[in-house]
Amino acid sequence: MEGAVVVHLVKAQFAGGKGLPFVLGGAGYRRQLDDRQILTSSGPAFDAGGGVKYFFVRHSRGVLRDIGLRADGRVYVQSLDADADIDGRSTRVSWVLTASALFRSSCSARRAPSRSTLVKRQSA
Repeated sequence: MEGAVVVHLVKAQFAGGKGLPFVLGGAGYRRQLDDRQILTSSGPAFDAGGGVKYFFVRHSRGVLRDIGLRADGRVYVQSLDADADIDGRSTRVSWVLTASALFRSSCSARRAPSRSTLVKRQSA
């Protein structure tokens, strides 16, 4: 079980609002099983990282509103009670880099406001 938070850095948008940086972090409790469903390790886990969403296409109307890419990097830290060293616990640290395609439709949740929207709100 794990939970995470993603914070979009709206004030740091770039390329006319097409690029949107973000930071993320999470915590939880992980159980790892082998192929025979035997518990090999379990313990608290934490992750932190950041990345960017870049939208090649942004439309205010239509069914498919946004098309882009998301890239992020994270570090995962897990304290394990199996595979233990002398004190009965060990810590595993791993890095992950991911990239994915983004497709947002008009039915999706409300997106972060663009830079031009923020400027209009501030000048009003």
